[in-house]
Amino acid sequence: MATKKVSIVLPPISEVMETADRIKLKAHDLVMQYGIRSVSMDDIASALGMSKKTIYQYFSDKDELVEAVVKNVIEQNRDACMKDKAIAKDAIHEVFLAIEMMQEMFANMNPSIINDMEKFHPKAFAIFHEHKYNFLHKVLQENISRA
Repeated sequence: MATKKVSIVLPPISEVMETADRIKLKAHDLVMQYGIRSVSMDDIASALGMSKKTIYQYFSDKDELVEAVVKNVIEQNRDACMKDKAIAKDAIHEVFLAIEMMQEMFANMNPSIINDMEKFHPKAFAIFHEHKYNFLHKVLQENISRA
């Protein structure tokens, strides 16, 4: 019996990151518009013009993709908070900058997202909850101390 050698050629890491980031970005856009539960992996694949199999090469399931999207949103939120804190003239100005950021975020968010996350994606909800009760509370406490 002859043994066949199989060679697997993996794309460069930059391409892997680019594709994963594209998937997360499209998933984010669709989820923000329609809610987590209303968006399927098929919807995301179709919107990206790729197969579901390709998405599953980067994310094992929808839970993992939702977690990655939540982590990205939290990272962006943290960066925005730190930027606002750095440019704010005083504590009150920082509060108004934070309110503007939150208004913009919630204006573009389907209201069912938090409920969907809590019911169907508990790991992602735990990440969100930790961010809310640790990071955001810390920022508020620092702001109050600064006032």
